[in-house]
Amino acid sequence: MKETPDFDKEKLGIEQAYNLTQGKFSYKNLKEITEFFYSLCASKYDAIKYAVVIKEITGEDSNVTEYIKANGFVINNDIITRNASYNDYKLSEQVGISMDRLGNFINHTKRSK
Repeated sequence: MKETPDFDKEKLGIEQAYNLTQGKFSYKNLKEITEFFYSLCASKYDAIKYAVVIKEITGEDSNVTEYIKANGFVINNDIITRNASYNDYKLSEQVGISMDRLGNFINHTKRSK
């Protein structure tokens, strides 16, 4: 059984991720994927905050606020794209989460193995 590396899940930084992957990924790749997930989480967090505001205004937790919490993302230019392509995670017909940066990281991962 493979031993789990010791790391602080609360403070996983690029240096620690580099060490965990034993240098298989460049600092640049790790920085890009960290920035992508940070932007994705910030977008989701903001959508949930807006759902809470809607709940406060309407005084009820409706299907709309629950839908926003579960499926909503706030537009963030770092990850949200208009004219979504087939590679993107579609949020609507024309808007999607750009998966190019994540795809590049995954492709690099496959080549490294």
